[in-house]
Amino acid sequence: MVQLLRTLATALCADLSSCCPLGDDGIVVGEGWCVMIDGLKLTMPGDALKAKLANRIRKHETALEKYRADLKMDPKDQTDEHPWLPEHILESMIDERTDRIAALTLIYDHIASGETYLLDKADLQFAELLPPPPEPEWPICMARR
Repeated sequence: MVQLLRTLATALCADLSSCCPLGDDGIVVGEGWCVMIDGLKLTMPGDALKAKLANRIRKHETALEKYRADLKMDPKDQTDEHPWLPEHILESMIDERTDRIAALTLIYDHIASGETYLLDKADLQFAELLPPPPEPEWPICMARR
């Protein structure tokens, strides 16, 4: 069976029966002399992926423990470094962390250690594997010059 890939730019079909993987950098489709790479994807061994997911899960569990402890905090005990938060806000934060732990644990439990995974931006974002965006430089001047 011949698979066809429709390209957005040219609306042409490439024959994937001659598709050859280029190492671990993605799928390369040859169409005559022109080579097209299918997006920016990262490969990651299953063991490394599991280690990164386990790290993210631990960070969420640590935050969850802190929020649960904060539920017992007396408003009089707050400091500038550790302000008191209302119960409904802490419960919302606990629910968010619990949901993320469940999602990341589900992924973690289904990673095959000996396999290599091809991850795109959406995969990396969902698994929280991308670094946070850089902090803006301070001070930010919004005035036009």
